[in-house]
Amino acid sequence: IEIRLVNTDAGPALPDVWLMLMGNSSGCLVPQGAKGYDELYDIVSKYEGFDFEKVIESMGCTENAQFVLWKKNM
Repeated sequence: IEIRLVNTDAGPALPDVWLMLMGNSSGCLVPQGAKGYDELYDIVSKYEGFDFEKVIESMGCTENAQFVLWKKNM
């Protein structure tokens, strides 16, 4: 129901950008650079209403923050 980019201040020793997929009762986090990350991003970035400006904002962030990229219309 929602897709976010989660930034942490853990880099460069650990992944510091995560793609978060949230459902009604579960979700998952995929670290940037993981196998399949790019393919997953390509799929979700085609969702109507996907916010590319938030992706750009996230890429310039080095602190702990979350950026909502897409929300399902209820």
